Amino acid sequence: MRIYNSYILTVASLLLASTVILAALGQNSLEAYYIVYILEALAVTELYVYLSARARRGLNRVSLLLFAGFLLIVAQRVFVGLA
Repeated sequence: MRIYNSYILTVASLLLASTVILAALGQNSLEAYYIVYILEALAVTELYVYLSARARRGLNRVSLLLFAGFLLIVAQRVFVGLA
């Protein structure tokens, strides 16, 4: 199995498992799902260091966008909490 296929299967399996677990726990917050997905995707991306340079650049851009979304959620929570 190629490393790309392994990466995709790992990310998909983790996202599916976390969705099932969060739904079983009765989590209704979309923010919670998004944050868990981001953390899983970033962790798996860092573990797959043997991807090609081109693939790593693309995943780094996606990771940057995901992290920016995470920061927006945190900032929103902080500023709403202060108001």
